[in-house]
Amino acid sequence: MEGLANNEGKKGRKFLSMQNLVHNQKNLTNSRRVVMVFGGCIAGVLGLRSISGLLLFFAMQLLISLTQFLVMEMKLSKYTLSTPLAFVASPMFSEALTFVLGWCLFYALVHIY
Repeated sequence: MEGLANNEGKKGRKFLSMQNLVHNQKNLTNSRRVVMVFGGCIAGVLGLRSISGLLLFFAMQLLISLTQFLVMEMKLSKYTLSTPLAFVASPMFSEALTFVLGWCLFYALVHIY
């Protein structure tokens, strides 16, 4: 990950590098996507249904958010423009589809066919 601030301007203003911001967002999204695919595969292989699968999704979401937060040395504002709540909650809906795709695929492969 790369820091966003290039240098300090006059009166304490910070200038952000959009190139670094886009790079960081891509890395965060890609790592979340990979974890959600594996989480869905785990849910499918274990044969989880309804609430238990949903709980695994939330656990995986919190795990990857916490891991990314720790990798950023708890300095979220240095690498992204998100607030901590938005950092955890906003990708939850887009990654839910990835999780469900892996979940349904592996559930069908292991338990139905």
